[in-house]
Amino acid sequence: MINNYANKLAKWIINDLQELLNESKTDITNMKLEEKALVDIILLEDSGIITHEIAKDIFRECFYTGKSPLTIIIEKDLFKVNDVDSIIKQVLQDNQLVVKEYKLGKIKVLDRLIGQVMKITEKKADPRIIREKLLELLNGDIC
Repeated sequence: MINNYANKLAKWIINDLQELLNESKTDITNMKLEEKALVDIILLEDSGIITHEIAKDIFRECFYTGKSPLTIIIEKDLFKVNDVDSIIKQVLQDNQLVVKEYKLGKIKVLDRLIGQVMKITEKKADPRIIREKLLELLNGDIC
């Protein structure tokens, strides 16, 4: 478990933190980001409170403002959307051509449907759950 968090922390530092440091032309000693913020973001994502996409947005804001992740989540109402069934059904109904393409074997169009759901939920839904539910509906001939 600790090793898993250490790996996640290392990835965030190597990829995302380095990118923001380069983008802002600052160094690690002058950044506004509190050390604890990154650990909090990882824990919030792992506990299912936020999605990975939202975690990245929160990290960026923490970096530039120095605010805590929880403050940002509360201020912007970024809690994860768990009930996506009705949204998915509406997206399928509104995108019948894409559904037909999928049924004809164009598997890649599934990403378009996932993107539509993510757009409607403002990235607050878990794309893995969306994919799973879409596949269940598409392959079950429910739509």
